[in-house]
Parts: sequence; C-alpha cells; structure tokens
Amino acid sequence: MKDKNRILVFSVLLSAVLQVGCSKDERRQEPGLAGGLPVYTGENLRNIFYPLGGIGTGNLLIGGRGNILEFEIFNRAQRDELPPYMTFFSLWYKDGEKESEAMILERRHFDNFTNGFGVPRQQLSGLPRFDEVRWTGAPPFIKLEFEDERVPLDIRLECFSPIIPLDVPYSSIPVGTFTWTVSNPTDRSMEFALAFNISNPLGNLNYRAGKPGHMIRNTAIRDENLSGVYFESLINPSHEDYGNMAVVTDHGKEEIVTAWPLGGWWDDAHLLWSEFSGKGHFPVVTDSIVHGGQQQLVSSILVHGALAPGATDTIKYYLAWMVPNRRLENVQAFGEDEIAGNMAGNYYARGYNDALEVLDFFVKNESELVKYGRKFYDNLAGSSLPGAVIDAAASNVAMLTSNLLSRVDNGDVHAWEGLGLDFGCCPGNCTHVWNYAQTLASLFPSLERNMRETTFLTQTYKSGYQSFRTTFPIGEHHFMNVAADGQMGSIMRVYREWKFSGDSLWLASLWPSVRRALEFAWKGSSGDSREAAWVKEMIPWDPGKQGVLRGDQHNTYDINFFGPNMMTGSLYLGAIMACSEMAAYLGDTGLSREYEELYRHGRDNYDELLWNGSWYTQKIEVIDGLTVPDHLKTVEGNIKYQYGSGCLADQLLGQYLAFNSGMGYLLDTVKVQKSLQSIFGHNFIPSFADFQNVQRVYALNDEGGLVICTWPDGNREQIPFPYAEEAWTGVEYQVAATMIRAGLVEEGLEVTKAVRGRYAGYNRNPYAEIESGFYYSRALSSWAVLLALSGFEYDGVSKSISFNPVFSQEDFSCFWSTGSGWGNYKERELEIELAVDYGNLILNRLGYGQIHPGSMPGVEVNGRSIECTPGHGGSIIFARALELTEGDVLRLVWND
Repeated sequence: MKDKNRILVFSVLLSAVLQVGCSKDERRQEPGLAGGLPVYTGENLRNIFYPLGGIGTGNLLIGGRGNILEFEIFNRAQRDELPPYMTFFSLWYKDGEKESEAMILERRHFDNFTNGFGVPRQQLSGLPRFDEVRWTGAPPFIKLEFEDERVPLDIRLECFSPIIPLDVPYSSIPVGTFTWTVSNPTDRSMEFALAFNISNPLGNLNYRAGKPGHMIRNTAIRDENLSGVYFESLINPSHEDYGNMAVVTDHGKEEIVTAWPLGGWWDDAHLLWSEFSGKGHFPVVTDSIVHGGQQQLVSSILVHGALAPGATDTIKYYLAWMVPNRRLENVQAFGEDEIAGNMAGNYYARGYNDALEVLDFFVKNESELVKYGRKFYDNLAGSSLPGAVIDAAASNVAMLTSNLLSRVDNGDVHAWEGLGLDFGCCPGNCTHVWNYAQTLASLFPSLERNMRETTFLTQTYKSGYQSFRTTFPIGEHHFMNVAADGQMGSIMRVYREWKFSGDSLWLASLWPSVRRALEFAWKGSSGDSREAAWVKEMIPWDPGKQGVLRGDQHNTYDINFFGPNMMTGSLYLGAIMACSEMAAYLGDTGLSREYEELYRHGRDNYDELLWNGSWYTQKIEVIDGLTVPDHLKTVEGNIKYQYGSGCLADQLLGQYLAFNSGMGYLLDTVKVQKSLQSIFGHNFIPSFADFQNVQRVYALNDEGGLVICTWPDGNREQIPFPYAEEAWTGVEYQVAATMIRAGLVEEGLEVTKAVRGRYAGYNRNPYAEIESGFYYSRALSSWAVLLALSGFEYDGVSKSISFNPVFSQEDFSCFWSTGSGWGNYKERELEIELAVDYGNLILNRLGYGQIHPGSMPGVEVNGRSIECTPGHGGSIIFARALELTEGDVLRLVWND
C-alpha cells in the first residue's frame, strides 16, 4: 500500500458553500458505483449535505467535504450563511524523525472565492485540508475516503444514526456517532492525535436575532466509559431555546478542554491551533465554564496515540442532544392568530431528561442498533437492482431524518411538503402531495397510519368534507379548503395501510369517516357540518353519481380542474374500488356491491369521455350550478389553468396507488400501457437544452427528465395550468414505477436514471431532492420504483407475500418489508430464499411469479420440510399458517 492518506469516511457529509472551477467534462462525470450506491468525488461533492439524526429529532448537517455544516436541532431548518463556529475534526501526525504535520479532517475548499469579505473563517478555512474525498452511502451509514499523498496514514470514519425499519423508537434517537479508524500502513512507527473541536450551539440562538446570547455552561464529563463535554443552556426549561448537548468519546486516552479562553479577536483559534499543530496535545481544562456573551465557547476532545507498523486504532465520538420544546411556525396556523406560534413538546424528549440519558440509552443498545442498521443498509445497497433505483430509494430515506417530519408530545406526525433554508414550506400533512410518497408507508407504517388517523379522525367532517391540510396544533381551527385528488388518494391510502398492516380493527375505527369522504363526491357539503361556516357554494364533484368527477376539483397543481380528467378520475375510481372491498370485509355486502357497480360505471364513462386512442385527456366543462370566477377566465372567456387535450404525466396517478396497494389494474390494461407509452414518448425530454419553460426550473441544459404535461397535437392551452412544463421528481418516480408495473421496464428505468443524473452532487444534492423546497416529500415516491422492479406485493389480511422481479431474474436479490418484519429476498434459477432479519412474518401464501410456475418445489425453513400445495400463477399455499421469525430462512428448491 502506498504512503498516502485514504480517509474512508462512513458518515454523512455536507456540501461546500464555495465552488470549484473545473472543466465541463469533469462536471458532467457521473458518480461511480460501489455496492449499488454512487461514489461521489471532486465536483460531485459540491452540493452534498446530509442530515445525521433520528426521525423527528432534528439533525447535524454534514457537508460533502466532510465538514459539519449546521446544527439543525432547534426544531426547524437552519441553513444560514455561516457554519457552526470552530466545529471540525482535526488530525496531527508525526512520521518518525520528520516534522509533525496538522490538518483539518476535511476536503479542501472548492475554488470560487467571490465573497467580498473573504472566505468565511468560522471553521478556520485558512488551515490545510486534504486534497480529495470519496463519498458513498445512505441512511443509516455514509462512507467517505479522503486522499492526500502527503499523509502517510489510512483513516476511516463511519457516521451513524439509527434508522431501523418498523422500529420507530430506535429510529428516533437524537444522536449521531463518528467512528474514526486510524491505520499505519507503513513500515515505520507513527504518532497521531485526532481532535473533535466544537462550539456550544445553545447560546448563540438569541444572538442571531440581534439580542445578547443566552447563558450557557460547558462541563467536563468523566465516567468509567465516556469522557467529553456537556453543553447546557441556563434558561427557563420551558423556553423554546432550552436544551443541552453532550459530546463524548469512549477511547480512554482523552484530553479535554471544556472551553478555550475567549480573549479578543481570534485568540481562541490561535491558542487551539498552536497547541494542536505544535504538540499534538491540549492543555487539559476540566473546569465548568459559564458564559453569557455573544462570543461562543469552543471545546475540544483529543485522543493521542502511537501506531506500530501495520497497527490500527479506533476513536469514536458520540454526539447527543435534547431540545424538548418546539415553537410551531406561524404558517402552521393558517392565519388563525389564536394558535399561531404555539408551543408543543417534542415526542422524542418524552423518553429522556437530557442528552446524557440519550447517550446512556444509546450506548447500552448500540450493538443492537448497529446490527439492525447494518442489515438494512446491506440488504438495500447490496440489492441486484440497477444502481439508479437503489440510489433513488436509499438516498431519499434521508428526508425522514431532516426537519421535514416532526412529532409532537402526543406522538402525532406533523409533515411539511419541503424545507426552505430556515423554514418549513407548505405545512399540514398535505394530502395531495403525500399521496405520492411510499417510503414512510413501507419502512415506518405506524407513522403513516398516524397521518391517516389525523386526516380522517380530525379533518374529515360530518358531510365528508376533508381539509387537505391540517392546522397545527390540532383543535377547533381548520384549514378551509378541500382537494379532490388528496381526498380520494387518502381513501386509497387507508386501504394500503390496512392491507400492509393487516389491522382490521384499525380499519373499522376509520371506516365511518372514510365512507363519508367517498360519498362526499356525490352528496356534497351539508348545512349542519362544520365546514358550512366557510363553504358558500359546494357543488358535488359527481352530482349525478355517475362515477365521474365533473365539478371543480382542486388538486396538487394549486388550481382547480373543471370537468372530467383522469388524474383525479383514476384516484376516484381507486377510492371507490377500495371502499367496495373494505365494505365487504366489514360485512356490508350491499354497500360493497353498490360501490362496485359505481366503479364499473365510472370506468366505462371515463373511457368514453376521455380516451383519445393514445392517452386520457380532459373534458373541460362547467356543470350546472357552478360559477367560474372572473380571475380564472381568459379575455376570450375560456377557463384558465386546464390541460384539455394535453398528455398529463399524472393521468394514471390512481393506477400508481392501486399498484402500490395490491389492487391491480383499475383501468383497461391496454389503455394503461398505451397511455404510459404516450407519456414516455411525449413528456420525457432527454435534453432540456432547447425546451421552453417560463415556469419554475428543475431541469436545465443537457439534463433529462419528464415534464408534467405536453400537447402533442399542437393545441396547447393558451395559459396552461401552473407547473405544467416543470419536471418534478416525485411525479417522475410515480410514472416510472407505474411504467415498470405495466411492463414498460426500460422506459421506467430511463426516467429514473435521468432523475438521479440531475442529483449527481455537482448540480444538486443527491440527499435532498427539490420541488418547493429541499427534501420535497413527493420524491418519497422513489421507493415505489424499487417495489415495482421486485414485483413486490404484500397482503397482511390474507397473509400473502409475492415477488415477481422484472430485472436480473437469473440472480436477483432485494430488500423487502411488511408491517411486521423485513429482510432479504433472493431468487436464482432453481432456488428462492426469503430471509427474515427483523420482526416476524406470518404467511399463508408465497407467490413467486414466472420462476417455474408449473412445477412444485421442495419447501423448507432452516432445513425443516414444510407442508404446502401449489397455488395459482406460480405460488405455494402453506398447509397451516407459517410463522417466520428473525433469523429464519424459507427456501424453495426445484430439482430439475
């Protein structure tokens, strides 16, 4: 091995604020692949930022250079211009008799120094750094490799914060770990020091508002296993800024500085670096330090060691935090002054008194947390699926650890659509945006069920009118609008959550509200329901109960469609079909037959009204009793913001949800396939260099993508609906998944690859896809592409699981999850293995699609034969319910 540094950072890192100059070809270079996930280096690191934390806990943002970009632990996005003061890892080493060297453990800054005040010095940007970084990974592990010919050590870092599917408590711990492995590959003895330098972030919050800083205290921590520094804010425990943080190591050879002397100007930086770079040691200071000024207290925790040739040392730092009080953003109240800015507790804080208790819990359970996190990561990253699909599914899991999701003290999930730099964008669990998301439903279904409970038990009124956003805090104040796509999609998602969990008592608790929400389509608003106070005119969407939505249908494009269209129509048909099955299961066979008849009637009507031979169009019309406001009319008197004969990417949105719910085809199979072929042929743009778009820009230059709507016949609406010519990743993934389910595999993969090409690091952050803000929740539809390629379906009611992979069938493997367990599925020419790595799985049936559909395999669990009979279409039926638990492997073998 050469004497060069290869710092492998398994961590979450954040993107550089500054930029690099490089050639056009270098910028367009695609990230390499390793273990199914991209490897980012050079320019591809530029825009990376990754949230290290738990669900609903806030996070540390780690940048692509290995830099700590921000502490986002204060209950909102917090990406201001300046990074945390004096917060970085540093390395000192001495190679035999040579002079010692010291560097910041980050990649060097990107070359674009245009700031009129110089490069920000907060993290000592004027000190040496490494030449290069190689980064790969996804939650819960990110991996980096630093390269520099000057450094003779190999250094690895793994950053981890638990994300374990199904286990919400274990995935909601406010903690992150940085595990450095320092190796000496030379034939010489080496001396080294590694330090974590970090400022107390709790005092400067007030200062950012132009006020004096809060009183804070830094205290040394020393016990049998952990040593470090405890940060506290010495303010009222009910204050929104109240909190604490602990930074410790378990190495056993620590040198702690609770706070460097403040002095004036840059005294603390001079003192820290002169001691570190000169000696590789710090003057130990363990006094408790209290401070209330505007300057920030900087602490250091240093580990010093010696390495014989070929030796290795491991240094782990734990960082935990506790900020228990959340001030809701004013926009979450939707203009209700009485509740604007209310305080709420964070659910994660209920389990701990402070950050020290967080550390205690984490350390006691660390081996188990890492074990399950590793299994999840390995199953996902090691899948045989195409790299772009693994990347899209895995990288977007990072959204769940951003401030996109919060949980208040009663456990309710509050979700934004996306995040701005220091605010949430579009609050209230927006039903028509979260319609697309599949990741949370697959990995943390209990949280997804909570969102359905909020919608149907608190936001759906006596008439069935459903507010498509939830006002927080939940109470007597309500968002005053209804959305056709959100409402019908929410009904389909109740069906999905019921089938995925198998929890029929849960379904029964929501059913009366679900039924009202469906029948609102033809009954409309009523005078004795709560929404009557603000609904002046509400013509039913389906006034003749024909199975067709004709009224004005508010939707995710922030406008109303007038007249029949298949975007809301496919969701309506899916909601009717879902309700038919749910009613039958709950014993109301008469109602079930009524709904089934309405579904069939509606499907035929939509075909007659909208099918043009190649795709489904919109029939623009104004039904009797409906008045179109003047601001929605053109000067010629036409209705603005419609799509008419256009080819809409979302025209089969209900079909997408039906596939993901196990409902199969809602519409004629041939028409679905032709529509998808049309969408790909007309809406997929390989290069946007010559594309004309006056709306928001999410694809540019030679990037590829799928636009929302096109008008292939040339009769484009004079003023089309907003966003029509934009490219939304959430829509692109839903279309790609639907294509793959319908047999258009190559087309679906091409769309997915184009999306991830726009998130290659040099152009956008691969861990925070955008639409209206970063971490845009619609992009959580990316998980559906993984499900489509594996042909995965699960029914927790009938206890049936099936796989029908359409990619790499000769040697296929993928991650799977249900409402009770998860693991890995492998399929080879003559063998299938279903392994349970977490939880349990009860099965009456296993479907395996096209692999030997006509012959019966041998079936065993852990070598024990299992009695079963052949089922239809490539499946087996177990003689009695088969329960698999963690560690069990179900194996099917054909002896041809």
